[in-house]
Amino acid sequence: MTGGIESATSVFACRLRLECHVNVSRHRENQGDFEALADRHRRKPTMKKVADYGIDSPFMVISEVVLGVLFLAISFLLPHAFPVYIRWVGVAIGIGFIAMAACMLLYSTYGKLAVRNTILDSISWKGDERVLDIGCGRGLLLVAAAKHVPDGSAVGVDVWNRGAIMGNSASAALETAALEGVASRVRVEEGDARQLPFLAGSFDVVLSNFVVHDLNTAHDREQMMSEALRILRPGGHLAFVDFMFTDHCVEILRRQGMNDARRTRIAGFSSWLGTVLMLSTFQMYLVTGSKEA
Repeated sequence: MTGGIESATSVFACRLRLECHVNVSRHRENQGDFEALADRHRRKPTMKKVADYGIDSPFMVISEVVLGVLFLAISFLLPHAFPVYIRWVGVAIGIGFIAMAACMLLYSTYGKLAVRNTILDSISWKGDERVLDIGCGRGLLLVAAAKHVPDGSAVGVDVWNRGAIMGNSASAALETAALEGVASRVRVEEGDARQLPFLAGSFDVVLSNFVVHDLNTAHDREQMMSEALRILRPGGHLAFVDFMFTDHCVEILRRQGMNDARRTRIAGFSSWLGTVLMLSTFQMYLVTGSKEA
């Protein structure tokens, strides 16, 4: 009887060892499959993420699309509610709103890149400058300027108004710098254009794009120009673009000692697009000047 029990126990133990061996083998095979899959995934080429500078004035774009669709819908879906000429006026207004939204999207995608290049091309770069971008947003000017100064640095300052650009934030600017390979020489700080948090003579170049028109009063614009001059070193350069108040800014700069301050109308696609967006009321100008040495 005891011999039978021992025999049965021996058989059971053999079977248990065999099953354990099989399970371990299967686990090793599965583990090898997972590692091979992970290795293939690591070796799989990945598409480089493209820098995103955001849609400008996103709420305005959405409002224009909504109004355009609304005017078109009323004109076509309620044909008997209004006289024919009123309906056609509604159609024209609807198309106008949608066209303006399309132009704003074109500007955000292509136009502002051309404006950025116009600003940067106005500077005679040496490569070791310290640059400030006032109102840097998601890094449009800031990152491009950093590429021009391999031996220098670029600082961006902003209040990061959420309504100005879609996804507007300091972290977005830093992410853009990292994507473009200039993170090591880019820094951002929160600050007001009318009271910049920097010492006098801290920068060789001061840049800005579409900030002046956001300032509410002539006094605010005078403060911004004064601050830009204060933080420029003697011989430093200023360049910015806007579609409003540029003549007033040139007047302020000259009055405060920047005798070569001037404005130049921006030509080409960007100018045409800006004219359409502003219904021919305003034109885009580049303001440039140098602080006396």
